[in-house]
Amino acid sequence: YTNLFSVFLTVFRTEGVFALYRGALWSMIGVLPYSGFVFFTYESLKHIRLDYQSHRPINKTERMCFGAISGLIGQTVSYPFDVIRRRLQTAAVIRPNERYLGAIATARKIIREEGITSGLYKGVTMNWFKGPISIELSCLRSTSKHFHRLCSEKLNRGYSQLEIIIHDLQKQIKTKLPRRESERHKHILSTKFDIISSLDSRIQWLKLTFSSAIQNSFCCFYPGQLLDEIYSVLNHLKTQQSFSNPCTLLQETRDMSSMAIEHFREQIKPKLQSMRMTSLNTMRHNISTFSTTTTSSLSHYHHHKRSTNGIFRRRIDILKNRIYKQNIIMKSQKSQIKHYKQLLHMRTKSLIDHHRRLKYLEKKNKESEQILLEIRRDNDTLLQRIDQFILTYDNISTELNNKKCDEIFPQINTNLKRRKLD
Repeated sequence: YTNLFSVFLTVFRTEGVFALYRGALWSMIGVLPYSGFVFFTYESLKHIRLDYQSHRPINKTERMCFGAISGLIGQTVSYPFDVIRRRLQTAAVIRPNERYLGAIATARKIIREEGITSGLYKGVTMNWFKGPISIELSCLRSTSKHFHRLCSEKLNRGYSQLEIIIHDLQKQIKTKLPRRESERHKHILSTKFDIISSLDSRIQWLKLTFSSAIQNSFCCFYPGQLLDEIYSVLNHLKTQQSFSNPCTLLQETRDMSSMAIEHFREQIKPKLQSMRMTSLNTMRHNISTFSTTTTSSLSHYHHHKRSTNGIFRRRIDILKNRIYKQNIIMKSQKSQIKHYKQLLHMRTKSLIDHHRRLKYLEKKNKESEQILLEIRRDNDTLLQRIDQFILTYDNISTELNNKKCDEIFPQINTNLKRRKLD
């Protein structure tokens, strides 16, 4: 073979396309236990180390040891799959009679003829030196702070833009609404304003939950599906003017936001608090080690001047970094306290307004009750007068009837007498 391309062409012409993928299934199957055991062992060792010494962070030497142990276990578990894969790939050249054997038949033949330790684990000792070194280096890879910052800004941009969009839309609709509250409820844009106000309250709750972690760069605003749902509600508000049932429109947003807040408080917030506690403990440990190194270095100042200066510089740099991080945490806490105070002021202001409104309504209720009492009194007096009028009318009518009868009866008598005489 002259080069890699000629190897590819020769295998393709002589053995076909399937020869290029011979042993691929067992290679993929071998990746599963390898990756699972490597990550499980590495994370378990980290947790065991932090349980015993939580005041001190994990250094590079410990990370290298944990990576070596996890790589050793992962290579040992997945090595038989690599042996079977290599036997399948080289069967056409080295063993032509085993060319058409499958993976299971190849494994059975290796165990039957060579055994488990000398067959499936042949050459595993050399692999122990190769695998842990690569795992150590992969676990020691440092993250680019610039790339981390760019990714965090990209993730948080949708959340920050959403807050600005909701505030602007709320101001635009508020300018179109009348100032009187009684007229606002009858306006066409009242339901739209209520929907945007509920979205704004949800954004404020999310801000209270995620703001400190985002400002300290501990995590990003990860519930992207919630942002998509809020953006869809805003698009629905822009396209339509009337809404039959706004509660169903906001039901999914309420559920998803409450789920995101609960997940952050139950799963992520305890981990962030433990990270802060470990940073404080490391700061105390650095201060104590700094004091011990300064006392020992001052006693041997004339003998180890250069080394002590280097130690001083390193310790001072560590302390400066810790103080800088603590200042960032303090600033975030101050901003959060300020935000809480603003929210408390807004809540108290709204409570005072509601209290005033209740007083005003109570006053109006009392006035309406007094007016109703006066109306009832007037009705009673009117009924009494009507009764008196009816009585007087009956009396007068009876008197008039009696008088008429007295006048008519003599005339009738005289007329009768005249007729008799005639």
